[in-house]
Amino acid sequence: MKKIRRTERQQQILILVFSYIAAIALSVTFNEPTLSENRIVSVVGEVFWNLKASLRNTSMQSTLLFFCLAGAGLWLEKKKELRTCVLPIVSIFIAIIWLMGESFRIDDTLDNIHSSDGQVIKSIIYVIGIAWIINEAAHLLLWFLHRKSVELSVTEKSKIGIIYDKHPFAAPLITLIIGWLHHIIIAYPGYACLDSWNQLIQFYGEKRFTSHHPPAHTVLMGLILQIGTVLKDGEFGIFLFILFQMTVCALVLAYTFYTMKKLGAPQWLKILSLVIGILLPYYSAYVNVLLKDNLYSYIFLLFMTELVYLLTMGAEYFKSKIHLFLWFISVSGVLLFRNNGKYVLYPFIIVLLGYYFIRILRKKENKAILGKAIILMMVPVLCSNAVNGALISRCNIEKGSIREALSIAFQQTARYVSMYGDEVTEEEKEAISAILDYENLPENYDPRISDPVKSTFNDNSTQKELINYLLVWLKQFFKHPLVYVEATMNQNYYILYPIVENDRIYYQTYYEHYKTIYPELEGFQEVVIEDDEIQTTDAGFQKLLFSVPVIGLLCSLGFYNLVLIAVFIFAIYKKTFQWILLSIPLILSNAIIVLAPVIQGHPRYAFPIIYSMPIVIAYYLYLLKGKQVQEI
Repeated sequence: MKKIRRTERQQQILILVFSYIAAIALSVTFNEPTLSENRIVSVVGEVFWNLKASLRNTSMQSTLLFFCLAGAGLWLEKKKELRTCVLPIVSIFIAIIWLMGESFRIDDTLDNIHSSDGQVIKSIIYVIGIAWIINEAAHLLLWFLHRKSVELSVTEKSKIGIIYDKHPFAAPLITLIIGWLHHIIIAYPGYACLDSWNQLIQFYGEKRFTSHHPPAHTVLMGLILQIGTVLKDGEFGIFLFILFQMTVCALVLAYTFYTMKKLGAPQWLKILSLVIGILLPYYSAYVNVLLKDNLYSYIFLLFMTELVYLLTMGAEYFKSKIHLFLWFISVSGVLLFRNNGKYVLYPFIIVLLGYYFIRILRKKENKAILGKAIILMMVPVLCSNAVNGALISRCNIEKGSIREALSIAFQQTARYVSMYGDEVTEEEKEAISAILDYENLPENYDPRISDPVKSTFNDNSTQKELINYLLVWLKQFFKHPLVYVEATMNQNYYILYPIVENDRIYYQTYYEHYKTIYPELEGFQEVVIEDDEIQTTDAGFQKLLFSVPVIGLLCSLGFYNLVLIAVFIFAIYKKTFQWILLSIPLILSNAIIVLAPVIQGHPRYAFPIIYSMPIVIAYYLYLLKGKQVQEI
């Protein structure tokens, strides 16, 4: 008994220590202070003065923060059920990424975390404190999902919950349409991004038609605009496409909420997901925008929802015509509406077929199911490729540049030349110059986005020149590997770092960039580019939501990925391997973001992950309860 009490007391002391360190970590800034020479006469003195100058909170604020963290830690210690070294290790890894983010935010380098002894001590304090907070937050999430969510699911339902349960598809559908409709009206004819206009200009033949953008989406958008032009004008065509897009988005979300009901998801999760769908800018501020990522992301959500049915229904899934049809639509849509959809789908198909093969070996499935699974996967893949090929042939679409696949390499080379240009040999310079604008690499390099460097790619370069460049790229990696790590992390740390707001929204229809081209397009004889008072006000409201408590956090990809990582660890601990299988498309989507040109300022690349999180959490809770999903 004494030994047990001593262990508990030691644990309580550790919690108090970590809480104190965490309170300092949350109060410290990594801008290196300028200290007078008489204050840096010793290493210890420099550390003390550095810390003093770097604490942004008052002692009162820090003390309140300490007591809050300590109280939460002591309370949570009694609730913990997961005792593993994996979570603390992962927490330390994430804390290091956060530390890098703190430095990158200042000047896009890692110098701020090691430039002096004081900075190093601050970095150590930060990693320890933040790792402890992340670890405790994960335990809190585990307790809530495993314990409290079950309690909340059996409490008396609200009127909203009763209506939801009586009409699990119609109620969310109508609510979403009503919640989005005023944004659609305010935005008339609809907002657009530069990429969308680039697609339309290609469709109308004013620019070379390439497969840089998904041909299926470009043609679909162009055809609907042509219908609008016949009925009225080009602007009405934009409005028709926005209405079509809103309808698809609302139907898919409503179907997902309907599925959550069938999975027995707790009321709090269903209502919260519906509120998020109505209010969160990543839904309401994008449903009225011409954007290829919208249809792709919602079709991806449909794919994730059908995957839930596939995993829960087993062999019965292959007997359902409705599910087989929706599977075909979702897989085909993922491949047709985003060029990088195949990088998610193809690896996952291999994993999924491997999953069925293992189940057959363990005699948990009949051998015939593997053949059915192969047909289920291959039919939409073959059909979508056939459609894509037919569009390319019919519309004389040229193949897109290989530059898209080399974004990360170009960023690494640009940072290398910016930092170590004096070490680049003539041979290396010649190899790089054959592919990129070497002389302007430092000027073009933007740590956040690879487009400025990527745009200088020489499309006329030969395969031999490309190979020579890649050999130089590999050679320079071994000279200064940290530069490559910095280039990649500087562009992508936002994936796990929720501190920086990613508040990009679109609230204009036309752009000065294409002002001279608009009159050449059918249905756009008169184009006025000006700010609208109501549209600007609505945009201001949407922007505000990114910065307010709770809603702002729910707009962060970093938040969703932290939840994804935590639940992934829980799934291993609980041996819910079906959920791990469901999470693989989200993991692959994150990998694509890393390889893509940008994430900060372009949150649309993360929509497949953000939109899928409610159904992913619902399926995890379903597996914990071990229920059987009902047949549709």
